[in-house]
Amino acid sequence: MAITKIQSESLNLADDFAFTGTITGAGGVNTPAFWVTQSVSQSIPNATQTKIQFNSERYDTDNAYDNSTNYRFTVPSGKGGKYFFTYACAFGGFAADQMLYIHLRINGTQQNYNFLKNSTSGDHSVNASSILNLNAGDYVEVFVFHTHGSARGTDTTSSAQYGAMYFGGYKIIE
Repeated sequence: MAITKIQSESLNLADDFAFTGTITGAGGVNTPAFWVTQSVSQSIPNATQTKIQFNSERYDTDNAYDNSTNYRFTVPSGKGGKYFFTYACAFGGFAADQMLYIHLRINGTQQNYNFLKNSTSGDHSVNASSILNLNAGDYVEVFVFHTHGSARGTDTTSSAQYGAMYFGGYKIIE
């Protein structure tokens, strides 16, 4: 039986419906997608923009993240479009009033950034997310900058499931 008109008073939302035909134009997949963390602490010099070396892949659907050389995500051929990214960096042993910045670079050019000015001493982290329109071949990297006064090691010992150091993203279905 084909439904030609749906009236709200005749539709029981508690019912189960078994479709036998083909449904098109619904759903999709958010790929490419990747999630990477850092397995070894990285020394970050004071007042120097430094690329974070996310070296541990949790997943990478299209082998688009380089976790051993360039530490960046590159949009695969034919996969341009809007992408969602999330990223975080953590350090221990900061003093009050020190700054911690994190930002993305696309093809080497700095994009938006997020920062934290510590109000207390201790361990601190900063995270951010971005939606970017990218073309095939564009690459995305995460950089960090701090004003501790001396080099600091990234915090890879967090008890969170994927740690305090992460970078992930996926293509948004349009």
